[in-house]
Amino acid sequence: MDTNLLVYYFDNREHEKHRVAVSFINSFENESSLFVSQQNVREFAAVLYEKKKVAVERVQHYLYIIQRQFTILEEKPSDVVQSLAWADQYAASFWDGLISSTAKRYQIATIYTEDTSDFAKIPGIKAINPLK
Repeated sequence: MDTNLLVYYFDNREHEKHRVAVSFINSFENESSLFVSQQNVREFAAVLYEKKKVAVERVQHYLYIIQRQFTILEEKPSDVVQSLAWADQYAASFWDGLISSTAKRYQIATIYTEDTSDFAKIPGIKAINPLK
C-alpha cells in the first residue's frame, strides 16, 4: 500500500478519494494482508503534519491505528542498495524504489497506489490504482 492511499484513508478533505480508499482498505478481511513499509509510515506522518497541517496528536493517533491494522515492513541496507541501483539504471524514484525493494524482499509484487507511473519503471512490481 502506498502512502497516498493511507493519506486518503485518514484525511477526508478529498471526499471521493477518501470514500474509495476507506472502502478499498476495509475490503481486506484479513488484516495480515495489509502491508506498508517503514518509508510509507514516514511519508504519511510528514504529509499529514507538514503539508496537511493535521495536529500532531491526531497524526500520532493515526500512526497507532496503522501499527494495529497493517503489517509494517522493515527496511534493510540491501533495500537501499537495490533502490539506488534502480534509480541509476531506470531513472526511477529512489523513494519508490525503496518501497518496492522492501516489498519484493517480503515477496510482495503488487503495490496499491494512485501513482502507478511512479512504480512502472521498477522491474517485478505491479502497481494498481484502486481509485480508478
